[in-house]
Amino acid sequence: MASAKNEAKIKFTAETTEFNKAIQSANAYLKQLRSELQLNATEMKNGGDQTETLKEKFRLLSEQFDTAGLKVEAMRGKVAAAVAIYGEGSNEVAKWRAELANAENVQEKVRQQLEQCSAEITRNVTATGNAQSAYAK
Repeated sequence: MASAKNEAKIKFTAETTEFNKAIQSANAYLKQLRSELQLNATEMKNGGDQTETLKEKFRLLSEQFDTAGLKVEAMRGKVAAAVAIYGEGSNEVAKWRAELANAENVQEKVRQQLEQCSAEITRNVTATGNAQSAYAK
């Protein structure tokens, strides 16, 4: 029995190599984007052009959302491979479904941050326009 389990593990590892590479690549880029977002937050605190800083934040969040989506797709591939190799009710499938749920949760949080950032940009542009109109009078 142990041999069949080892065989399944080897097959799973071989069949998910591309998914693993995609996940590792996404994780590395997500880490870089988180660093850039931290820098953006620091720049926002230090003043400067609020609208431009918000637009940069939106760009970074958009990239983060897209990259998280790539990771989710790779995780779905791993889940499908796990189901095919280990069976629907296996511990391995449960483990990968949990990983997938975590990745989807991260992507949803980024989507919410994108919406908030978009609303902030709109408020900022409107406030700037109102201030410029008041100044022109």
